[in-house]
Amino acid sequence: MLPPLHARPQLYTSPSTVSPRVAELQKQSVTLLTQLKSLKGTLDIHKQALKIESSTSDAHLQLLIDKWRRASRDAAEEVYRDSKNRIDGMGGTRAWKAHERERAVEGAFGGVWNVGQGKRLWEDEDRIDSEPRETSEKHEAVEETVDDDESFTIDMMLKTLNIPPNVIGFDQISHNWVD
Repeated sequence: MLPPLHARPQLYTSPSTVSPRVAELQKQSVTLLTQLKSLKGTLDIHKQALKIESSTSDAHLQLLIDKWRRASRDAAEEVYRDSKNRIDGMGGTRAWKAHERERAVEGAFGGVWNVGQGKRLWEDEDRIDSEPRETSEKHEAVEETVDDDESFTIDMMLKTLNIPPNVIGFDQISHNWVD
């Protein structure tokens, strides 16, 4: 609690009534108050820096990134195993490539095959194009990634799914997961 106004020392008085000693003390007081204000600002900056430095949000964020990568890798490996089994069951990458070409052409004309009845069912009966629509990027990726003698790889699957391998930590050169 502050003392009453009449009991407080007067910091600023008119120069004519102040003794030289009081004037010197007032000058020192103003200088010390300025230094104190500067030091408080510096202390606040250092406190903020310490708080940021000791913050665990970056570490927590890195943990979440690692967790996401592990989960996406596990999912990619599971999808790869299932896809590889299906592609091997189709006759390998050559058969898969042929199948993807058929799907690209089929999709380009806007219809789907009803295999059981052996005829094309159109999604829109009023719209039968004589010109095929452009093939999708997915099918173009299949064309680029499959050679006739290649086996199906995770790299091929990721390209087909439009997943950049480096996002989930797959090295295309060594064909391994990297951190």
